[in-house]
Parts: sequence; C-alpha cells; structure tokens
Amino acid sequence: MAAFRSSICLWCLLPGMAMSPAWGASPEAVDDPLVIEVETVDAWRFARVFQQTDGAPTPAQLQAGYLSGAGLGVEVFTPDRIVDADNLARAIAANKEKYRHAIDLCLPEVERTNAQLRAVYLAYRGLFPERTMPPVAVVFGAANSGGTADPRSQVIGLEVACQGIADAESFHRAMRHLFAHETIHALQAPMREGSEVQRDLLAWALREGAANFFAAMATGGDITGADNAWGMAREAELWRDFVADRHTMRTHWPTGKEPEEAAVKAATRWMWNGGNPPPGWPAELGYWIGHRIIGAYYQRQADKRAAIATILALEDADAILRESGYGATFPAATGAR
Repeated sequence: MAAFRSSICLWCLLPGMAMSPAWGASPEAVDDPLVIEVETVDAWRFARVFQQTDGAPTPAQLQAGYLSGAGLGVEVFTPDRIVDADNLARAIAANKEKYRHAIDLCLPEVERTNAQLRAVYLAYRGLFPERTMPPVAVVFGAANSGGTADPRSQVIGLEVACQGIADAESFHRAMRHLFAHETIHALQAPMREGSEVQRDLLAWALREGAANFFAAMATGGDITGADNAWGMAREAELWRDFVADRHTMRTHWPTGKEPEEAAVKAATRWMWNGGNPPPGWPAELGYWIGHRIIGAYYQRQADKRAAIATILALEDADAILRESGYGATFPAATGAR
C-alpha cells in the first residue's frame, strides 16, 4: 500500500520552508500581480540537456545539467515526482515524444502566459487582499504530475501540462486554469501527514473542489460546477457512490497504519487516477464532487466574504457539507450499489 501513500503525497502540501537562494527573488519581489512572471530558467536547462543528448540523457547528465544547482521549482517538484536522476531518466526513456512535444510547442509559449498569470493574480488580490501570492515556476518532471504547490511556490510540470495540447491558444487556456488552481493549494493550510483528515475522501474532494471553485471565480467559469454535463446527468448516483466510498476509505485505513486494499480502491475511484480512471468515467471525478459541494455552500451563504474565508480554510469538511445542503434533495437509491 506504500504506492498509494506515495500517490497521495503527490497532492500533499509540504510545511513552509525558507526560500531557496537559487530562486533569485524573494516572494515580496514578485508579489505585485502587474509584474509577476513565470520562472522558466530550469525548464530551459532541462531542454538543453534533452536536446544535446537527442532525448536520451543519462542520470549523470540530468544531475549535472538540470537537478544540481536548480531553483525552488525543481526543489518542490523533486519529492514523489522527480524523485531523483535515475527515476527521471527512466521516465524520459519511456515518454520521449511527450517531452519533445512539450519542448517544441509549449516551452516557447510559457513566457507569453505571463498575461494569464497576472490576470489570475489580479483576481485573487481582490479575493484574498491579505495574502501573498506565491512565485510560479515551470519545470520538467517524471511524467507523473501537471502541477503542485506548497506554501513557497506553485510549480507546473510542463511535460504533463502540455499533453494533448495542439496549439498555443489551447496551451494558454490550460495554463490559466493551472495557475488559478495551483495557487489555491499554495494558500491552503498543509494537510498533516497521518492525520484523520488525510483518511477522509470528503476532505480531499473539498480541497480540490475549492481550488476549482476559486479558479472558476477568477477566470469567469461556472462556480457551481454545473458545466460538467456527464456528471450532472448522473449526480445522484455518483453522490451515493461517493458517500459509500468515503465510509469504506475511513473504515479500511486504520489511524497510523497503511491503507488496506479496500481503502485504496475506494479512494482511487475518485482521486489520483489521472492515467487510469474507472471504466466509463472521467478522471478524478472527486474534484467535481468537491466543486459541486463548495459551489452549493457558497450560494447558500449570505456573507460571501466569510464564505470565501471558510472555503479557503476548510477546517470542517462535514460542516461545509451540512451547510451546503448538497445531496439532501437527491432521490433515494432504488437498488443495491
């Protein structure tokens, strides 16, 4: 079950740490939404190593030319993603064209997404005037994560973020959503390793749902999540399944121990399944369930500013669910799950 815990750690937020001197700028220096820029130095360093080795770098070449002396973005992306030079070399060998596609199409466009980042941060300055926005870096990882964040930075894994992108316009749209989503994870409080909350499928769904909710608010999307036609057509059934899987995950993941197989199966039906969703389902549907609950909660609150603070803090998942009224009007199940 260790692999499942590693998958979860792909989304864990790490405790705050001091800014790496290799970054070259303090958070205060980049906090102004009008001048913030995406950091790309390490992405271009990776591209040089890749091109100089014809897409087949050795671990030693990756270590010397990319990982050693890298900045904060690579530092944040290394645990559970890059892992080390050996793991990165294996990922490149297995996905050479994915990396080549990202280098050829998306990397030259990254600087042009500064306008998208600034628009997102201007929106978030209005929502969270007291919060400092994190710096942003684009790096290359081991083909297992399109983005993550901790209190120090948000980081985009370009080889995954560029997957399926056919043109510059599509890339800009995708990056705008990633910027908006990952920023919220940088602002959320870290989820403590081994805590009761970490065993709660609802808490995970609300964390991701909150990120999608605020991203929609910042980019002019549907803050209720009702634009997912597939999910809306099956919502009551999906919610009943989610409630059952939440119970299974808690029951079969004893405190302080590894999750049992039943907990792994229940959790990965909804989360951490980007490359392997359940048959006939879209990937990571737990994000959408969380978005629906958060959107319903927000709409029911008279004090919208207080609601925004509560959603960002996410201190009590059950209270948010209860106050959202979500699921209360769904018809009862007509048969066994």
